[in-house]
Amino acid sequence: MTDDTETVNPASLASIPIQTLRDSRLSLEGLGLLCRLLSRPNNCQVQMGNLRLELGIGQDKLRNLLAELSRAGYLQREKRHGAGGRWGWKSTVWSESQKSPIR
Repeated sequence: MTDDTETVNPASLASIPIQTLRDSRLSLEGLGLLCRLLSRPNNCQVQMGNLRLELGIGQDKLRNLLAELSRAGYLQREKRHGAGGRWGWKSTVWSESQKSPIR
C-alpha cells in the first residue's frame, strides 16, 4: 500500500518546535517516528512496508504509533481510492499539533 505523505513544516529543514518535542501526549517512539516523517521531503510517497523495515518494527507497532500521532494532532490520514481501484492513504504530517494547545 502506498501512502502519499505531505509534510507541513514551515522550513525545508527538519525544524521541530520545542513545544512539539516536549508534548507529553507523545511517547519517545511516537516522537521518533514524527521526527523521521518530518525529515522527509514535502509530498513524498512512503510505503508502509519500507518504513517498517527502515525502523525495524512490525505492522502492529507502526499502526499504533501512527494512531498516537493522529490522536495528538500531528497526523491526519484519509482513506482514498487509488490507482487500479486499490485503496490507499493520503496522510498529512505537521510539525505542530493541530489539536488544542498542550497544557
